[in-house]
Amino acid sequence: MTGVDSGTPDCLWTVGGGVFDIQVSRAHVRNAFSPTVYDAVKRGVTLAGAREDVRAVVLRGTPGAFGVGGDLSIFLGLLDGGREHFLSNFEANYDEPLPFHAILTCPKPVIAAVDGLCVAGGMLLAACADITIATPGSRFAIPEARVGLADSIAAALLPPIIGQARARYLLLTGAMIDAETAAAWGLVTSVAEDLEAETARIVDELQRAAPRAQSAYKQMLNAGTTIPSARPLMEAAVDGDGHAGLRAFVDKTPPPWLTATETPEHDS
Repeated sequence: MTGVDSGTPDCLWTVGGGVFDIQVSRAHVRNAFSPTVYDAVKRGVTLAGAREDVRAVVLRGTPGAFGVGGDLSIFLGLLDGGREHFLSNFEANYDEPLPFHAILTCPKPVIAAVDGLCVAGGMLLAACADITIATPGSRFAIPEARVGLADSIAAALLPPIIGQARARYLLLTGAMIDAETAAAWGLVTSVAEDLEAETARIVDELQRAAPRAQSAYKQMLNAGTTIPSARPLMEAAVDGDGHAGLRAFVDKTPPPWLTATETPEHDS
């Protein structure tokens, strides 16, 4: 493959065989997304969409973790700086760099190749992708409610894909589902033991179709989908339960809404 400078060692871009490969590479934190990683994914997808030699984009993580959403330690650091510090930094760090709109509007098909944890922002990347492949051991969740946050983007994206009832269940409980369930619900296209082989097979199928027809289909399919501002998440963090919930998560202590006999889950 031909390497392309991504501008960050935590998000690697490679191009070859008509594929623009974007790999989040922060395995030490299970591929939690820093603002610079979110931005690198966004820039990579945008660049891939403009290249005539690219027929498909592949998003991937590292073995065992596709992505677990925003890096909560960075998010909490902004919160700990005080309300005004957080508000003044939120948009630049957590709204503008988000790649979800870029994935939806990319004229090239986008594949999410998932192995392991795919939660929070990681699950939203998969939800925006045109095709999602997952290994049998992969797990999916939107756990924000368990740390006192409410994600407006998840609330907009998930109901059209998995239905209102299932979206409400995932968002209101923060529960985790396995790959087979995600496939049965329509979030995952296929479950495969050999992720690389299945990705290569789907890329080959995609390259048999006309690129302009694919782009037109993407415009039709995504015409009714909009990515809202992440402001509700910001408001929950500043004025709701978010600050206490995030602090409890990082400190591995029960959040204030749990009784002393309940133990918080820290899968995400």
